[in-house]
Amino acid sequence: MEEKTVREHLDEVKGALKKNEEEHDVLLSLLRGYEGWLRLHGSNGVAQLVLVQPKAGAGKPKGAVSFRSAVIAVVKEAHGEPLHTKEILKRALSRGATTEAKQPENITDLMCYSLSKDYPIVKVGPRTWSWTGDRKD
Repeated sequence: MEEKTVREHLDEVKGALKKNEEEHDVLLSLLRGYEGWLRLHGSNGVAQLVLVQPKAGAGKPKGAVSFRSAVIAVVKEAHGEPLHTKEILKRALSRGATTEAKQPENITDLMCYSLSKDYPIVKVGPRTWSWTGDRKD
């Protein structure tokens, strides 16, 4: 294969993974919403529908949330407030994300840099990132 072809395929795969992650997040939100609705409004005398979250399998993140998703959510929820990688890492870990990196702050900074290519995340200082709110597509 030629390098150009490989790069095109790589871009397609990245796009499919991004779409898959967004779809996963939406479905998970629906799952939680339905379960909450059943807890609040379900009838005690009628068998209730029980929604079960799929078990983590091969290729799935080890934590409850992928590190990537947690970093996106943390920076986005800061609503433009600049966050240092130490704070992003702390908040991501508190969301249940995990990393086996020997230097987790470095991975957090690298993750923000990588995400800045597709998300409205900008570097505003040394190891400091902010959400601009304008999606890059």
